[in-house]
Amino acid sequence: MPTPPIFQYFLGVPTVPVLPGSNIWHSSLPVDRHHFQRRASSKTALPHLTHGDYFELTQQFLQQEGGRLLSAAVAGTISVVRIHLMKHGRFYHPSRIEAVSGSRTRQFVLNVATSAPGRAVIADEVRALKRLGALSGPTPLPHVHGDTSVQHRNGKTAAMFLGEWFSGYQEFHLARDPDKNRLLPVVWEEDGACRPMSAPAVYALYHEASRILSAYYDVDTTSHIFPWHHGAGDFVVKLAPTRLSVRLITVRGVVPLVRSGPSPLPETGDQAPMEALLLFLIVLSLRMRLDREAGIGDIVWADASTVPGVWTGFLKGLLENRYCATPRVLTSRFRDFLAAKSPADLLTVATAAITTFPPHSRERQLAKKHLAAHTALLCDTITRIGFPD
Repeated sequence: MPTPPIFQYFLGVPTVPVLPGSNIWHSSLPVDRHHFQRRASSKTALPHLTHGDYFELTQQFLQQEGGRLLSAAVAGTISVVRIHLMKHGRFYHPSRIEAVSGSRTRQFVLNVATSAPGRAVIADEVRALKRLGALSGPTPLPHVHGDTSVQHRNGKTAAMFLGEWFSGYQEFHLARDPDKNRLLPVVWEEDGACRPMSAPAVYALYHEASRILSAYYDVDTTSHIFPWHHGAGDFVVKLAPTRLSVRLITVRGVVPLVRSGPSPLPETGDQAPMEALLLFLIVLSLRMRLDREAGIGDIVWADASTVPGVWTGFLKGLLENRYCATPRVLTSRFRDFLAAKSPADLLTVATAAITTFPPHSRERQLAKKHLAAHTALLCDTITRIGFPD
């Protein structure tokens, strides 16, 4: 029988070791990212779940069936498992798992949901990732190695799934440039520093994120990946000397853009799929401009430099569409459809797009405030860049 691996525990970046029985081990688990702001209170922590409970739950998950799940993912005997609790979100407390096997170290993500809403979300996500992962082509989404629920000795239950960790990829968020007083994307480095992005990198970032979402839009059913939000760190980026790469680390759902019941779109018969695709484009372009300042601040609006990347990424995603057997025909059809639309027509659809945001939300307020200018900019971008030959 192989010797069980040694488990070690850490907090985030920069790494802080956590020893069983220490003050951190016995401290309450934060409920979300706002716990670490200056005015944190007991309301931002889970009074009946400690860091130690969290680490014990994750270890229990990884040791099920003799650690078969992790051993199969690594394809070898594991000597050390390091659990790095990375952050605290609205639904998940994700960890980076480092499994040492001989001279190799493999990394995984372990998403952990401790609340009832979180457990519901994680069940939806596992189903969505498995469904999308079965579509043809290389995937920018994490592979699910396994999932289950674990009950702690204190009676608390956590739902978890072990997925792919995208090594070298980092979160990005809008941050204020003090010299130009502009909100521009910065990459969060492992050491906690924020790395500004060049103009070409900003273009490539929004191009790639838009490409991913557009490739998974189903024209026939209007199903799309949703919800997603830059403020939640759903997309991550890897900056390389020659090519920027983007991945989507979470898929909380796959839902129709146009649901049953009253539709924000006009009834147009055979043109209904194109009307819905235009709505998808405009919603995509609006949501791409929304983020949380520095990842934890107020909802903010990105500047105009994001829009060209959104448009070209949308077109690239159509050409790579996972649901359509003839993506070039689809793109050509949408080009002809759009050619008959005026700027006023696009503004009408954009006004309908506002209804896809939650009422009274900050996102809705900002999108509505900037709607006319944004739609004019999108029209200008479409005219200037056009469609691929």
